[in-house]
Amino acid sequence: MTDDERRELRDLMQAHDQMMTEHQEWMAAREAAAASPMQKSGAEAILYRVHEQNTQPPADDNGPVPSDDEQYPAYSVLKESIGYVIAHERASVRKALAKRDERITKLEAKLDAVLTMLGQKSNFPTMGKSEVVELPRGFLRKVHANG
Repeated sequence: MTDDERRELRDLMQAHDQMMTEHQEWMAAREAAAASPMQKSGAEAILYRVHEQNTQPPADDNGPVPSDDEQYPAYSVLKESIGYVIAHERASVRKALAKRDERITKLEAKLDAVLTMLGQKSNFPTMGKSEVVELPRGFLRKVHANG
């Protein structure tokens, strides 16, 4: 073994020893942090805390309580504004439903016209689910557009 190899081996061993020391220190700190904050004090099995500050934390509030000087609106204002929003939404829904009903009426009229052209009359209110409307032969045929 040459002198260079011996020096390199010695440096590696020193680095290994340093890493092992650091690892042992880290493990000791980790175990201390994971230790139980409560320990038995003797045969009576009385528990006591092991940390610097033995004061209890303050009790939590149940949440903010609105008062007159806070920025919460009054109940009557909330009730009035919610009523306004509901009325406005109902009006917009009524408009949308009216448009839908108008479109359905137009489609029913068009369907009546198609059925009349086919020689049948429509009776929407009395038409049941069991009735089948037969279309003439060749009603659905492929149309080839070759040029």
